[in-house]
Amino acid sequence: MASKSIGTFLQQFRKARGLTLAQAVEGSGCSPAALSRFERGQSDLSVANMKAIFANIQFTVYDFREFQHAQGNIIDIDTLAAFLANDQGHLEEFSDNFAQANESIMNLRPVKYAGFLLAMSQKADTSAYRLSADEEQMLSDFVAPSPAWNATTTLAITAAMRFGSDELLNMVANRVIDYAAQFNADNIQLARLNSGDLAYLLIQATINRDLQLASALQEALTKFHHLTIMHQKLDQTEISAINMAPVVNFAQFTLNWVKSPTDANLSKINRLITQTANLSLTGLVKYFKRIWPLIKLGKKAAHNYELLDHHEGENEYWLTDEWQFSGPSIKRLRQFYNLNLQDVSVNWQTATQSRFENEKTQMGFRDSLQLLNVLLLTTDMFYRLVFPIPFSDYKTMIFDDTISDKAERIKHAYMATKATFRLLPEYRYNLLLADLKQRAAESSNLFDCQPDEEYALAKIHDLTFRGVFAAKHFQSSDVIAFLDASGHIDTDDATKAKQLKALQHIISHASFDIKRNSALVELLSLIIGSLIMVGDGDAILKLRFIQNSIDYNRIFTTFAAAYSYSELYIKLYTPGADVPAIESVIRANRQTMREYVQPTTNPFMSNIYEDDLDEVFAIAEKWQKDHATN
Repeated sequence: MASKSIGTFLQQFRKARGLTLAQAVEGSGCSPAALSRFERGQSDLSVANMKAIFANIQFTVYDFREFQHAQGNIIDIDTLAAFLANDQGHLEEFSDNFAQANESIMNLRPVKYAGFLLAMSQKADTSAYRLSADEEQMLSDFVAPSPAWNATTTLAITAAMRFGSDELLNMVANRVIDYAAQFNADNIQLARLNSGDLAYLLIQATINRDLQLASALQEALTKFHHLTIMHQKLDQTEISAINMAPVVNFAQFTLNWVKSPTDANLSKINRLITQTANLSLTGLVKYFKRIWPLIKLGKKAAHNYELLDHHEGENEYWLTDEWQFSGPSIKRLRQFYNLNLQDVSVNWQTATQSRFENEKTQMGFRDSLQLLNVLLLTTDMFYRLVFPIPFSDYKTMIFDDTISDKAERIKHAYMATKATFRLLPEYRYNLLLADLKQRAAESSNLFDCQPDEEYALAKIHDLTFRGVFAAKHFQSSDVIAFLDASGHIDTDDATKAKQLKALQHIISHASFDIKRNSALVELLSLIIGSLIMVGDGDAILKLRFIQNSIDYNRIFTTFAAAYSYSELYIKLYTPGADVPAIESVIRANRQTMREYVQPTTNPFMSNIYEDDLDEVFAIAEKWQKDHATN
């Protein structure tokens, strides 16, 4: 696989933004020539340099994820999705790409560990393979709660620990149980793992018929999942809880069946699999169907009495939201993984690594990226340190009661945030400004005060569409901006036509992988949601080409719900459709999503099926009748 270097990727991104070298380095402390050398792979720049450059070219974490995914040198959520769906073709391709991308550093222990996980992910569930003592020790060292917990760790639990000993499962499970016990309503947002990780461990304990461990995991899972679903901040914690709800239910229902194999418990499992399929969670459906026979059969795990717990005594795991990529943090993480300096020194001496960890020197951006990858860390490690975060201070400012007049407070937050925007490229500035006006209008409604004329809906519409149609190259972060600014798009004929053209423009000018873009899934469902209220079947059917272009990994409930919503309503307006059957699935999906977001009553983005279905169906049935072929 021929992948782009970070320099080449940034050069193409900068040019797509229409920015010169001089504009990109403004205020960064480096020269245009220095950036040019970096782009051509001839030199490195400091992390501080790159932070300023990223802000100038508006290169966000979403854009960086596009780069990382294209490299094929790290395990990401798509790898986990491929394993759950048993997509062997993708796993083989990714394993080959990983080996090629990391050929020169495969001797480093963390990279060797990642390669091992990929090999395990390609083994059949029924394989007689058993982990060696060294493989078990490696898993024990790496699978422990820390700020670095990510998709790689979840893949280790689901793919590798299938073949592990009873001692390994108990060691890891008890660490996770202890970690989960530290959380309450006040600090749950600091959790790095999610309820799905507890659920996957519970599934393995159930297969192994370790019912004592399974019961302990179920108790911890029930409490932890309840905390996340009750968080009610409309942030990543609650999103994660809803995403993991089907896996949580599957783990609990199957354990209940093993303890008491009644028809009632079996019915719950079958109903769950049907619900999951109706929501287009195709990856999870495949996982449930292949794991369920193993759960029914059960097995006894092997024993490994020589396994060492290098994390024993670490009764306080890292509960912090201040983690960032720095020398001391890397040192602590390296030691936490039981790694020596040689294990993480890529193309530099161990003395250099030591000086970095002890804050005697700094690494360049390119070297920092390599260290990030070697330690199996995700983009989040750099997020606060490097990437620009639009609107990061807006929410804080609108709740700052030192300004008593709420309308003035919103205006102050609006003007202060607007002042942080880069004027170029102009299309991006217009999209962000439309997004900001949208937020200010919503804040005015929240505080029940008269919105300023500056946040008028007509201005939001004008800026939004002006921004989209002016873009010659649409980036992943631009879709996010357009999605956020489109929250209150009207459904008049002129605006509907612009919506469709805007979506077509984004698709035809995309500089990102359309197939796997989750924001595009949400955007499509938002537009269809406005069209079904007026029964514009012609416009809805025109969106089929976009629906067919998207195949985002469907293991997360929020995105799958948005996908299935669009899919079902397109089918509902397709001539000759089985309208009663489609309506039945839509009603069932509404009930399923209500179950997943309960007991919270917050309006939540993933509860997309909360339409007035009687009205929506009456409109659709009238359209079908009017367009019926003779």
